[in-house]
Amino acid sequence: QFQGQLDALRAAGYVPIRLEDVRALYERGKPLPRKAVLMTFDHGRKSTYFAVKAPLRRAGWNAVMFLWTRSINERDPASLLWPYIGHMVRSRTWEIGAQSHNGFESIPVSPSGRRGHFMTSPLWMEKENRFETVDEFQTRLVQDHERCRAVIERRVGHAPVAYAYPYGDFGQFQPRASV
Repeated sequence: QFQGQLDALRAAGYVPIRLEDVRALYERGKPLPRKAVLMTFDHGRKSTYFAVKAPLRRAGWNAVMFLWTRSINERDPASLLWPYIGHMVRSRTWEIGAQSHNGFESIPVSPSGRRGHFMTSPLWMEKENRFETVDEFQTRLVQDHERCRAVIERRVGHAPVAYAYPYGDFGQFQPRASV
């Protein structure tokens, strides 16, 4: 099915781009090709990688795999292993992005026990009977991002240049996260 989707994109004149093309657009205003596609995949899942690697290679397309480093480090059976990720990067078919270390964790976000997304919800600190402050919230996010980035850099040999928020949630649904 994925091969058919790639074929349809190519037939319609779409062209693959890389993260460096997006970076050049944002940093230098360099235009993207007409009908540009940045193909991305999340979580660093084995099922994704093994299902799409051959069709991507045959089509001459590239993609970005955003990595959830915690699941990889904990050797979740569904996650890729670091040697595969290194091979992906060396293949030049794949680029690697960050997708957090703890970002898929659900955290307490209210005194009633409601839970929310780690990256976009201020933490309810039950023992202190309060929400974390804006500074504490920002510190928690920065620490998670730095940890994810450092793990990828150590294991793959270079730092990721892109980030994808877990669940596609960058705070757009959480009014307290935009404080």
